[in-house]
Amino acid sequence: AVPEYEAGGGTGDVNIPLDPTDSEIGLLLENVQDVLVSGVTFKDHRWFSLARILDVDRTRGSALNRPWNKRIIVENCRFYTTFNHTYADGTGIPHVKPYKADVFIVRNCIFGDEEYRGDKGYEAYYIFNSAVCGCRFKQEWPYGVGFDDCFHDAVVGNVFDRAPLNLLGLWYGVAVGNTIKEPTVGINVGGFSVVIGNNIYRANRHGIIVSGNGNIVCGNYIEDASQETNNTYSGIFIGGDDNFVCNNYVMQTANTANRMKYGIEEGAGHDRNRIVNNYL
Repeated sequence: AVPEYEAGGGTGDVNIPLDPTDSEIGLLLENVQDVLVSGVTFKDHRWFSLARILDVDRTRGSALNRPWNKRIIVENCRFYTTFNHTYADGTGIPHVKPYKADVFIVRNCIFGDEEYRGDKGYEAYYIFNSAVCGCRFKQEWPYGVGFDDCFHDAVVGNVFDRAPLNLLGLWYGVAVGNTIKEPTVGINVGGFSVVIGNNIYRANRHGIIVSGNGNIVCGNYIEDASQETNNTYSGIFIGGDDNFVCNNYVMQTANTANRMKYGIEEGAGHDRNRIVNNYL
């Protein structure tokens, strides 16, 4: 389809003053469909580069995907700032409920900068059929990508640098082929999702937490979890029921002072988890 709205190329240099109430909106899209934002650099923003906000709050950097927006693509963009985060809500594309979107794609984008740690990279509420592909999240806290009450979404082939992947609120989702380096927790899995072929290095706590039920967690590589405290956290921690955990490779190298508690740990009171053919 021909985009109803298209923004391509250029730099959004916001240069917002220290008082965040004086900020301006870089991009506001309300009740739209068939939108393409491509090749744009967003810099020096005090709040979010692109955001879905709860109400018409025009002091929040920029807003994307208000109610019932459909078919939106953000690609080949960069979102960064040189400010500290005293007043910052973060960089990237946050979403604040209860707004909804259907078919939302973020691909080949960079969130964050070496000089700045944002609060959240991509946080989705009530989003359906979305995909985050080929992006890089740098120093985003508390996570690079997060979901809340979302369905049928995919996170594929991204790099998270000190930015966890939070799938706790994602149902029937997919996380495949992501690389996660030095996060707090590598991946937190919700319910009925598939987590395959991800590489997680030097997580401060658990490499993967399987918090929900009915998940498939297979073929992931986890190296040197529990960096925060010795013998406290495990490569994979199972805190739900009826999960299938197979063919994962959990490795402890000799180059770390703090070591994992277990390769795979099943929490007390959880049942019917199948743990098969893992290399620990």
